[in-house]
Amino acid sequence: MLPLRWEDIKSPYKTHQSKAYDPATNSMNIAVGDVFDLGNGYKLKVREDYIETVGYGAGSAADNEKIRHLEYGLNALIHFTDQQCSSGLIWPQHTPMLLSFL
Repeated sequence: MLPLRWEDIKSPYKTHQSKAYDPATNSMNIAVGDVFDLGNGYKLKVREDYIETVGYGAGSAADNEKIRHLEYGLNALIHFTDQQCSSGLIWPQHTPMLLSFL
């Protein structure tokens, strides 16, 4: 179950330039317009103020639940790094998925 009213947070993301992972600074940029093909029939697209999942509904119920949580966690992470919300919106169960994704 995801937090209620997350959909009410619709502040546009601030990052508009992608940057691949840089080990020297231990940083990367996920930006509006980025598309991530997860290789399992799902893609995540970074829209202006939310993450869109392409392929939702095509997988099993368990796969759809996992992608929904990854979508939520990535959205929360981007809003947090843009200083638009609290880190409390990044649930502990999302952290392993986010670290694996990044």
